[in-house]
Amino acid sequence: MSCRLLCFHGFLGGPQDFDFLKDSYQVKAINLRDFVHLAFDDLFEKLQSIGAFENVDIILGYSFGARLALRLKILKQLKQPLFCIGGHLGLKDKEEIFKRKAFEDNIIERIQSLSEANFLHFWNSFELFEYDKPLASVDMRNAELFFANYGLSKQEYLLDFLSTAKNIHFLYGENDSKYLDYARTKLGDFDFEILADSGHRALTHHDAVKNWLKEKL
Repeated sequence: MSCRLLCFHGFLGGPQDFDFLKDSYQVKAINLRDFVHLAFDDLFEKLQSIGAFENVDIILGYSFGARLALRLKILKQLKQPLFCIGGHLGLKDKEEIFKRKAFEDNIIERIQSLSEANFLHFWNSFELFEYDKPLASVDMRNAELFFANYGLSKQEYLLDFLSTAKNIHFLYGENDSKYLDYARTKLGDFDFEILADSGHRALTHHDAVKNWLKEKL
């Protein structure tokens, strides 16, 4: 029997982002748009109620999905190994939190005021995605709730808990300078690897992601 994966997508992504893994794994991909309206504890209970964590060997999260998976893994003490692509464990510095909150408020305002096409252009233009292929289409349903309810500024500082967690692996794009600098500064004692010739959207490098999983598993 092939390894069974529970997958969490990034902001503006979807379950289809993990279809490339279906030839090697049994994939159970969650559409987070159906859950981000819930508070974190309620989200966890809802996932439990639909059997999301049953018959799962590992959990894989990308970007927003990695952050959420880290919260679930650490705070709800999930037993499955966790693989995080472009993940973040939260902010501690008050000034950083304040700046991030202002950024998230701006994103929410843009989501509410711009057309889908204009917002997509705005999002693709971020320096964070300079080395990535632009997204061509998105599903905007509940988009603002990814920031209003689950913004990084609202996340626990999970590094305070990480030392007690086991089997967590991180992957960052070589050209994703913001997140890679974060990993080198904060995650030096933990297992993280660098994906060559990749920006933040490392998940789109299908063969490399497959090789990373295969090596770790």
